[in-house]
Amino acid sequence: MRSFMLTGASALALSAIPSFAQQAAPAATATQVAAAADAEDEGIILVTGSRIARSGFDAPVPITTLSAAELTANGNVSIGDTLNQLPAFRSTFSTQNSGRFIGTAGLNILDLRGIGTGRTLVLVNGRRHVTAQPGSNSVDVNTIPTDLIERVDVVTGGNSAVYGSDAVAGVVNFVLDDKFDGLRLRGQSGISSQGDRPTQLVTLTAGKNFADNRGNIAINLEYSNSEQLRNLDRPNLSGAFAGRNQFNAVENVLTEPSTGNGIPDTAFLRGVRNIGFSDGGAFAATCPAATPTNAAQRALNCTGLRSNTNAELGRNFVFLPDGSLVPNDR
Repeated sequence: MRSFMLTGASALALSAIPSFAQQAAPAATATQVAAAADAEDEGIILVTGSRIARSGFDAPVPITTLSAAELTANGNVSIGDTLNQLPAFRSTFSTQNSGRFIGTAGLNILDLRGIGTGRTLVLVNGRRHVTAQPGSNSVDVNTIPTDLIERVDVVTGGNSAVYGSDAVAGVVNFVLDDKFDGLRLRGQSGISSQGDRPTQLVTLTAGKNFADNRGNIAINLEYSNSEQLRNLDRPNLSGAFAGRNQFNAVENVLTEPSTGNGIPDTAFLRGVRNIGFSDGGAFAATCPAATPTNAAQRALNCTGLRSNTNAELGRNFVFLPDGSLVPNDR
């Protein structure tokens, strides 16, 4: 009975509490949902890898990159002369010394690491370029249009596995501007600080984009000239008239070791000249090889022997401008 009364009192207490009708929360609209999503994504930047510009420091191997402005800033009429100033290159065939061998006059061939021009691969837009010498893969960089160059990438290692043995020293890739549109005329002229070897350069470049910039056609005409610089033009540096001042070997320890103590001594000499160069021609009087029967003849006629140091055989001779023949032992 007691239990029932407590339960009834509790029921009366609950029924005395006023009740209120509950209203459902309004549903969020599509605009509010989109605005909330944009608020959450605010500050997030999504970058696709296909549009990232790779620099010379972001590559599997180190790359030296030179822009067109850097290549033409020093006033050289040849791009090869500018590249040869980089420490990775050896100036083997440049404008200054291209005439060292027959068939190389005027060529500017790159030589990475000094390993050899045949081990330096030159590409244009990633493709092999026409060679400058028959039977060789060497490329004359003077044949590449200067005003169409966008940049030059130089890689000095790890390329022979991709390109072959002609890339042992490295690869030089000339990237051309394939979006050039307009007309450009450029000219320059210069002279050395010594007042010699003037240079001239004139270029004309025209290009046009078509098919909504999906295609491009361009043409480049270039004329460059560098005057000769002869040995006689700077006699104070070359010693063309009075000879050079230099340290030179003064003891022959190769062919006649008995004449000294076997130590190759050097001394500072003045008036040193090249024994094999002459405007009028030169020749060498060869001394015959020693045999058991010509010892007396060699002692009488060959220089370098203790018995006769004034003989004519074994000496170099040059023709003077008046046609006379004189020995040139220096």
